[in-house]
Amino acid sequence: MIVLEPDIMGSVAAGIVAFIIGFAWYGPLFGKQWMQYMGLKQESMKKEGMMPAMIGGLVTAIVSAGVLSIFISATGVADIAGALAVGFLVWVGFFLTTGLGIVLWEQKPIGLYFLNAGHHLVTLLVMSAVIFLL
Repeated sequence: MIVLEPDIMGSVAAGIVAFIIGFAWYGPLFGKQWMQYMGLKQESMKKEGMMPAMIGGLVTAIVSAGVLSIFISATGVADIAGALAVGFLVWVGFFLTTGLGIVLWEQKPIGLYFLNAGHHLVTLLVMSAVIFLL
């Protein structure tokens, strides 16, 4: 019987790690490129207005990690390679494919798609590892 119950501790830890990755990815690492792709100016990114988005980002990261923990558990992976494979397949099936919609339908630059896809790949792989190891 498949148990559809998330690993709470692993999900919270993986969600926090995912949030930190997102902060670094869209901040110091690729923040300037992201803002350029989005057509944003530094002045429009006021720190006071970012708190609701940051809280929302943390909550969604924890929820995503919870669902990922269910997938990892339900597939019965026995090692870290299996957990990483689940994360990779989730990325291909749900993020890499649906993320292309911003280019096809929203006329966003292809660079934004690759920037976001890279973020999701790194995040899902790290979350998979954290969930498996905890």
